[in-house]
Amino acid sequence: VVQLMREGLTRGKIQLAIANSSSLGFIELKNKLLDLNENVPRRLDIIKIFLLGRDYKQNDEPVWNNGNVLFTPDLRQFENIFNTLGFDGEWAKIKEEYMKRNLHVYRDGFNRHGHGNTKPSYWAYGYMTLQMYKDTISPEEFQEYSLTQTQTQTQLNQTNSSQTTGLAYYCGGISSYTLWQTFSSDGIT
Repeated sequence: VVQLMREGLTRGKIQLAIANSSSLGFIELKNKLLDLNENVPRRLDIIKIFLLGRDYKQNDEPVWNNGNVLFTPDLRQFENIFNTLGFDGEWAKIKEEYMKRNLHVYRDGFNRHGHGNTKPSYWAYGYMTLQMYKDTISPEEFQEYSLTQTQTQTQLNQTNSSQTTGLAYYCGGISSYTLWQTFSSDGIT
């Protein structure tokens, strides 16, 4: 499976490789892997490589997608496959490893929302909404995430509260929500 994922198939002069999620054939292969009515040999091994991008059996060697995890907003469809086939424990290990590796890399410093490499947003973890992120992690993890984000927003407010008027404040890179918070907390509505 590793060689197939790394090199693809060659028939005569034609070579086909699904190198990443943008490659032709990826969606079709993903759909077949997720359809339990399809007979797919080594289905779970292929899904592991798709999700983690690495050969978990051979020194964590990059195999697919340049060794990066599959950036997907919803792991539930993959989780369903493992659980249905009775591999709940294996899924827990994969998900833990996925969560460690699935991270958007920010530029140096923080963005206007206070997110950066040391304080990533739910989006950086691959989730389209905060609710999807919350549904995927434990209540303790979500509480810690919420506390971190609240502290970030408070620090931004303190750092920028003395900066000038609302227009300059907004143009300085603070979100419209923060602008609304600042004005409403000062009694300006």
